[in-house]
Amino acid sequence: MKFFRFHLQVRIPAAFATLLIGSVYLSPALAGRQQALLIPIAVSGDNAAALQGGSLDRAVVEKLSDRFDIRMRGGGTPYQIEGSAVRIGKSVSFELRVASNDPGAIGKTVVATAQDESVAEGTPGDGLPSIYRRLITEATSNLKLRFFGDDHRAGDGAKIPGLYGTLTRSAVFPGNPISATLGDSAQDGTRQLIVSFLNETVIFRIEGDDLIEMKRIPDTGTIKGQMLEKGMKVKLSNRKEIRFAAIGADGFPALFDRDGKRLGAATESIFGIDGLISQPRLLPVDLDSDGVDELIAVHNLVTPGLFFESVKIQSGAELLAFAQDGNTLRLAWRTPQTGFGVVDAFVLEDLKAKTARRFGLLVREKGKLLEGQSEWRIVWMR
Repeated sequence: MKFFRFHLQVRIPAAFATLLIGSVYLSPALAGRQQALLIPIAVSGDNAAALQGGSLDRAVVEKLSDRFDIRMRGGGTPYQIEGSAVRIGKSVSFELRVASNDPGAIGKTVVATAQDESVAEGTPGDGLPSIYRRLITEATSNLKLRFFGDDHRAGDGAKIPGLYGTLTRSAVFPGNPISATLGDSAQDGTRQLIVSFLNETVIFRIEGDDLIEMKRIPDTGTIKGQMLEKGMKVKLSNRKEIRFAAIGADGFPALFDRDGKRLGAATESIFGIDGLISQPRLLPVDLDSDGVDELIAVHNLVTPGLFFESVKIQSGAELLAFAQDGNTLRLAWRTPQTGFGVVDAFVLEDLKAKTARRFGLLVREKGKLLEGQSEWRIVWMR
């Protein structure tokens, strides 16, 4: 019997979060950052000459830098941000929009407007008129609120609890796992972690953040369909009826009744990179303990077998929480990107205290080798 023990709890000042742990997810105040490409802000109307030279772009990057890792050029980012600044006489407006790179994505748009009596000339230093600095502050604050759902509200306005922001790790375990799931293989009323490899399955007992190896089952061939079956469709409780949720061909999570009739879809799409990203994991969790399940989608999961040291693939996986609102799924909150290459995810709940839950991510931490093999862990998010 092998005993795996490793514990790390991260609680550091926001100023050092990115320096020390990159884009690891923490609480909103200490959050990792979401990668996004900034399209140069379009300028039109009066006094447009005063806004040339990238001063608007620099101001937007500065205001978003606590939650977004902004790139000014190149590709490979899952989101892009674009905007416009218009002044007609005394009326000034500034618009920002963030959307996924998924074709046809709706995105989130915010607009800030004001009346300005000044001449709107550039100020010393950045050359940006003060009215635009004020509108950029308002627009970027609202954009972060809408994108990350920091108010954690959806549907009828009920508050949907988010994560506390603590992060812990298990010890490294050898091999190259394909998937991880929970089950009661011991039939003792407890949950064990079942990790599937190409040629065997390993069952671990979970004690705190530690994993104790219980059994190895060789030559199970568990790759056959298990990954595809997981997360494709999940059951959701809605007090009066049982529903099902799945990702539609258009990338939007959708609700279905028992007979498979589509009831409605989410207001936010879930996308991935073809060939690199596997099907999102869908996890039903009653976050606010009201008898109605929320849908947790863990997406940007890397397809097993695509980890190569020479090609450092990092998925930027994130969690999204959707609340049932009639026949619609409304986004309540999302985490910033984890910064891990995540292959699978599951939720572990205390059967006695339903509010005591944590999300487990099966991750390969990039750039590390252990006796020629990748280092794999379970990262716990609370």
